Amino acid sequence: MFEREDLMFGTNPSCSVYYDCFACRRQLVIHSDGLEGYDHEDGRKEAIARGWFRRKFHEGADPWFCSKGCAYDSSQAKYCEESWAKEIKEYDEKNSIFGKIKAFFK
Repeated sequence: MFEREDLMFGTNPSCSVYYDCFACRRQLVIHSDGLEGYDHEDGRKEAIARGWFRRKFHEGADPWFCSKGCAYDSSQAKYCEESWAKEIKEYDEKNSIFGKIKAFFK
């Protein structure tokens, strides 16, 4: 299974924000009470203070990780690095002058 940690901001939480580690599936759940002045930004700051961060692999591909170990040493992170590098290389080759000429003569 996975590890889950719950935090409460306020006495009567009305909103919950979930942070799931892309690698190990550890979960941080922050419940906050908007009536007491807590908001989404407070939860994000708390997650960051606890070591959570987003690693950007590509535009729109920036999952949350619970630690630097998960973000850089996990098999999921390594797969994303390789997959996005391959995708970007193929896109660049396809849209280069030689790639366009090659596609034109197919």
